[in-house]
Amino acid sequence: MFDGEPVFADYSDAIHCPLYLQQNDWELQKGSRYILGIDCGQTLYPAAVLLEVGPPPFYQLAAILEITHDGAEPMSQFCPRVLAILTKMFPGFWDDILWCGDQTVTQRSGANGTSAWSEARKFGVDIKPMTNNLHARLGAVTWALTDWIDAESPRMFINGKNCPTLLAAMRGGYRLRPPVGKEATSKDLLLPIKDKYSHCSDALQYAVMEAQKIIKGTGNSVRKLTSNAPRRNDP
Repeated sequence: MFDGEPVFADYSDAIHCPLYLQQNDWELQKGSRYILGIDCGQTLYPAAVLLEVGPPPFYQLAAILEITHDGAEPMSQFCPRVLAILTKMFPGFWDDILWCGDQTVTQRSGANGTSAWSEARKFGVDIKPMTNNLHARLGAVTWALTDWIDAESPRMFINGKNCPTLLAAMRGGYRLRPPVGKEATSKDLLLPIKDKYSHCSDALQYAVMEAQKIIKGTGNSVRKLTSNAPRRNDP
């Protein structure tokens, strides 16, 4: 379907996104925590992936929602759109979802010298800067794809119905740039192609890295979902 070597060759529909998750919403799990990975540094094509971290002792991970844009969308427009979706999905809870992004969220750019972080702050959102080390990011997702909670439960699921771009990325859309001329052919030296598939893939990477910290007990405090039903309606 896609030319080039997939970054996440360990991904499998049968394991990580069976037909049921391609056709149905993910059922939110009581006691879970939520992390929004966001790729929004210098790009005008931001993407966000919402990751559910299930309750202990299993800490089941699930990418349950993606928010992308077909064209350019500055952070000043993307952030309130994301907030509107999260407020509807988690009334009374949306403001406790942890946002994580590339370290470049703090870099100023554009005519006004603003950063993605400062734009998000205008809407009451703090984006936690994460490492931009590619090996660390890819390693986190590879761990989530290859680890098993038990013999029948993979560490991470992808809800394909609500994450169609991410699903396509996992199926090979997120792929390595082929070497040119005498360029080194070692996979460790190749970089993923930057396109619409890379943005949502990067967003997932930041979320999974923070999820690993939660599982290890070193992550930020994220309020747990205490009920599968909305608790109150916010304005």
